[in-house]
Amino acid sequence: MLLFFHRYFTGHTEDVGGGPQFVKGKTKIGHVVDDVIKVVTVAVTIVVVAVPEGLPLAVTLTLAYSMRKMMADKALVRRLSACETMGSATTICSDKTGTLTLNQMTVVESYAGGKKTDSQQLPATITSLCVEGIAQNTTGSIYVPEGGGDLEFSGSPTEKAILGWGVKLGMNFETARSQSSILHAFPFSSEKKRGGVAVKTADGEVRIHWKGASEIVLACCRSYIDEDGNVAPMTEEKEQYFKNGIEEMAGRTLRCVALAFRTYEPEKVPTGEELSNWVLPEDDLILLAIVGIKCFLSNYLKMCTGSM
Repeated sequence: MLLFFHRYFTGHTEDVGGGPQFVKGKTKIGHVVDDVIKVVTVAVTIVVVAVPEGLPLAVTLTLAYSMRKMMADKALVRRLSACETMGSATTICSDKTGTLTLNQMTVVESYAGGKKTDSQQLPATITSLCVEGIAQNTTGSIYVPEGGGDLEFSGSPTEKAILGWGVKLGMNFETARSQSSILHAFPFSSEKKRGGVAVKTADGEVRIHWKGASEIVLACCRSYIDEDGNVAPMTEEKEQYFKNGIEEMAGRTLRCVALAFRTYEPEKVPTGEELSNWVLPEDDLILLAIVGIKCFLSNYLKMCTGSM
């Protein structure tokens, strides 16, 4: 290696044009560094050929050099062993939250009353039941500033979007929660893709509200509330209509969430320790609404797609 360095810095090595590779005071430092790395690589290669134990060193140095080259292409590799894989990658997937989206969502479409509708046109029956389900079957909350101003929502982005939709329906969060009491709650399960809650109203009625993935909740519904506020049977045609609506919204990258409920006989509600182990009924549900939630794009993605 010393011999190589001596030949290089004394101008006895030639470049592709036949001239000396190194000229004191003229050769740029970047070229000198690259040439030195090449000299070290050649020296290590000779060591590997002569002494097999030098192979791990050669591999480590080669990968380290590859990592630095990849950093120039904006590809950061934390583990040297991943250089070979990353060097062959043509597509890099990124976490969309924060990079592609702002982690903010809002309800932009809804199916209720047996049709695609505007939030302001819902029958009073659907509105009151949706408000009850939204206010009670949630892990989020709404804070009203004392001095006035905009409402502050807490919870996951999906929860905040549905709470915001409830406010558009005329929901007063605290009032809605005070009008019924929670008997038992089934937290949202990633396995079942839905969550439910059993509530008891002031007049003694018991209702079980479910919220979750639209196609799964829809499959549990045997009826729906029509545009006149009456309970109508879920025919095959109507179920297919809702499925088409879900597919259409999903095709436009909207997150679809369904709201449904059912009544329950108060005398059948377990008490004591049995209540904590109560498995909420999830059959014979009545569909209330299917909402399409849109995620706001980040400025970065807008800039990349030219939508700014």
